Amino acid sequence: MASGPTWTPQEDAIMRQYYPTEFGKVAKRLPGRSKKTIYVRATNLGLVKKMETAPERWSEEELQTLKAFYPTEGAAVSKRLNNRTPAAIRLQARTLGIKYRNNWTKAEDDILREHYAEEGVHVAARLPNRTQSACLGRAKVLELTRERNQNSDSPNSSEQTA
Repeated sequence: MASGPTWTPQEDAIMRQYYPTEFGKVAKRLPGRSKKTIYVRATNLGLVKKMETAPERWSEEELQTLKAFYPTEGAAVSKRLNNRTPAAIRLQARTLGIKYRNNWTKAEDDILREHYAEEGVHVAARLPNRTQSACLGRAKVLELTRERNQNSDSPNSSEQTA
């Protein structure tokens, strides 16, 4: 297997200084080095920390919380499971066969119907767990349109309409 260019002392210094906080993003500081070669070099320099202990097993309480809230909250359930990352939550949910159902409720649709014409995508502030982009997409499905106010007739308006 062919090896790439030899690592210079300057590159090693950059690795030691920035890899512990930037990880693969240090590639921007090392032109010509791929993330894979950076990871291998970081391992050789002892900069890659191995997990000292196996991940903590999920408690019955955590599993019940996951089962109860993941279907509606998705990885945002991490707010209820303080010691679990969103990635760990998605993995555990997948392992258990729990699916995130991002369905819009009738109440959410009613809020959109009532406020979208006036507020546009900013109606998202009234809808926890919904982004402006999600509101725009749902408004299109519901065939809602944004009212144009007289002060924003310019074609350069940053507000998108459905």
